Amino acid sequence: MNEYILLSVECLRCSINQKLLLMRKILTLSIAALFLFMVSGCEDDDNDQILDDGLTREIHELVPAEILETIEGLGMPVYGGGQPPSIENIFECEPLEMIGTNVPGDSPVGTVFSTMRARFYNQNNEEFTISVDYTSGDEEGTGLGGFVVGDGDHFTVFAELNVSRGEASAEVVLMFSGKLVSDGIENLHVANFMLDNHGNDDYWIPDGTGRVFHDGDGHSGIVSSVKELKITSALSGLSGK
Repeated sequence: MNEYILLSVECLRCSINQKLLLMRKILTLSIAALFLFMVSGCEDDDNDQILDDGLTREIHELVPAEILETIEGLGMPVYGGGQPPSIENIFECEPLEMIGTNVPGDSPVGTVFSTMRARFYNQNNEEFTISVDYTSGDEEGTGLGGFVVGDGDHFTVFAELNVSRGEASAEVVLMFSGKLVSDGIENLHVANFMLDNHGNDDYWIPDGTGRVFHDGDGHSGIVSSVKELKITSALSGLSGK
């Protein structure tokens, strides 16, 4: 009788242990599934910000498709993607050589404009935002808001800026594309598109027109200040007439 009781107790203990082991396996699998679901959900949220063309909805709102097609048609490359490099620094584009324009009666392709210095700061790769300031001759631009996309070492920045020359002001969209290297940017391209010249046709290119430039020597180095010490007044800024 005692042996029977002991055997029953042992069987009961084995049954309980098996159930506990099964419960642990189920709990482990449930936690793993929940973790994978959470990670997958986060990835989907990140991917939702980048559209099929590698840009964001905010970029398309700033630069509608017809404007982007016009700028690309003038020779501007666009590098989309959700992993842009960190480009926070000040770069000098010199010589700033025009490679495309749709400005009526504009200077010929190949014309060199005033040296451009661009400052990129406040980069946020979770929101794909960035701030931009620049100078080009007597022209200064202050960022109103910008976005950055890219992949690996390549990037493209889209920014709306308020531009001034003396007392004349305007609103423009600027784009920057290139490859980040240790000492600057390779193959930097810059595009501008005039949104609103406030009726100052004597100072600025017309509304709805733009230009595309590149760094004529293929390398834009890092500098310490966004303002040049020496300005060549004979050369126009990138948005000026």
